[in-house]
Amino acid sequence: MLYKYEVLDGSGKKQKGEIEANNPADLRIILRKKKLVLLKFSKTKKEKFSLKDFLFKRVKTKDIAVFTRGLSTMINAGVSILRAYEILENQIKKPKLKKVVTQIKEDLNAGLEMSKSMEKHPKYFNVLYVSMVRSGETSGTLDDVLNRIADALEKAEQIKGKVKGAMVYPGVVLFTAISVMFFMLAFIIPKFMLLFEGTGVEMPWLTLMVMEASNIASKYWYLFVIGTVGIFYGIKKILLNKKGKRFFDVWVLKVPLIGAFVRKTAMARFTRTLSTLLNSGVSIIVAFDITSEVIGNTLIQEALEVAKESISNGDSIYEPLEASGQFPDMVTDMIQVGEESGELASVLEKVADYAEIELDEAVGKLLAAFEPLIILFMAIGVGVLIISMFLPLFKMSDMVG
Repeated sequence: MLYKYEVLDGSGKKQKGEIEANNPADLRIILRKKKLVLLKFSKTKKEKFSLKDFLFKRVKTKDIAVFTRGLSTMINAGVSILRAYEILENQIKKPKLKKVVTQIKEDLNAGLEMSKSMEKHPKYFNVLYVSMVRSGETSGTLDDVLNRIADALEKAEQIKGKVKGAMVYPGVVLFTAISVMFFMLAFIIPKFMLLFEGTGVEMPWLTLMVMEASNIASKYWYLFVIGTVGIFYGIKKILLNKKGKRFFDVWVLKVPLIGAFVRKTAMARFTRTLSTLLNSGVSIIVAFDITSEVIGNTLIQEALEVAKESISNGDSIYEPLEASGQFPDMVTDMIQVGEESGELASVLEKVADYAEIELDEAVGKLLAAFEPLIILFMAIGVGVLIISMFLPLFKMSDMVG
């Protein structure tokens, strides 16, 4: 989303500009990091939605990873940054990414640093990406840092894929099951019930209940659609609210199986992101600041904020993390080992590998638990509907007999 904004800089002067951000909260974070005070902002006119563009032309994490890997390879081979951008500009097929690369190339040509130019496009280059590029520019190891970024993006995409696999698949199956049962209630069963009109057969209580449910569903089927949309919209609004998001994050960590999965996902992100930043030369304070933004859970984010304060005061990292109760003993113990040995980045990298293996196992357990439950739910739901329809037929056959 592109926003127009008006801010106050450090000297108290007003500035206006445009910047891309995912939402107003992200906009405030981006401007705050630039030491700017936001006065007002507005969304620019939305581009006309195109299903074709959404499905085939939207820029994915994989596209950014491929671009980053290509840039790293060319810089490592001795190609100048400007020339590398010219080559990549010709190779990129996605129009939106091509436009961004063109804009960065123009900024580089005008003498702007690559990190500062990328900072203008947070939709494609997040805080983690920009901070690592800035560190690479400062240390003169940009090719190596870009390679690490590409690795991090690929790992992040793998974690995202695992989360989707664990959450989306059962959700879609469950929604399909409920939709099928509702369709039967609203449109199939009313036609079936016409068979029993005028027969004088006393309906079993189960059939009467299903008939009443069918009557409601066939008359007010649109309420099902409105209700479904309303539930999704309500959840979205709750998660966008700070208090609502915290309540949800506290609740989800207590849910059996799902809580363990969410925690392991957060640990995989935390260890991988922090190790990547530290290996790229980003200071530990900045690294914790960035990691807390991408962790995805409010409770764990709060624990990281406390740890950051501890580091700022010259104290240890592992003690506040351990005291929070949000981090497994294995993670805090290994962080303690890394602190004491002075090899925190490499230790975290090994912990990240282990955390991702644990995440794979958690995904397997979650799917193994959900699949039979959903099948059982479908079997009971559909079974009740079918039995309720056949019970009157059995009574009719008894009367005929």
